[in-house]
Amino acid sequence: MPLHEGLRISDVDQLADLLKDGAVFRDCDLDHADLTAFDANEITFDSCSLRKTDLSEVVCRSLRIVDSHLEEARFEKADIQEAEFLRSVCTSASFRGAKLNLSRLLDCDLSLCDFEGANLFGADLAGSR
Repeated sequence: MPLHEGLRISDVDQLADLLKDGAVFRDCDLDHADLTAFDANEITFDSCSLRKTDLSEVVCRSLRIVDSHLEEARFEKADIQEAEFLRSVCTSASFRGAKLNLSRLLDCDLSLCDFEGANLFGADLAGSR
């Protein structure tokens, strides 16, 4: 899987060009990016900044976010079942109406997050606050 490091990504078209066969993004800046409704099989964000990033209506069969900053990010109506959020700061993020079935949100800061209407069936939030 391709590794992309230190990039600045601002929109879904730029991201789509990098997602041919799945991708790992490390130390990338996606702050304020509009990634609405992108579709990916597999994507990992490791130590990335996704502050105020719009990921509404995203469909991703294997989403992994590790050691990242997602303050005020929007995952509204996203289909990210079985996603992994590990050791990430998600303060004030919106997951309204998101499908998070069987997801793992471990050791994350979920302060002031909005999960109204989200499907959290079988989700593991161990160590999160």
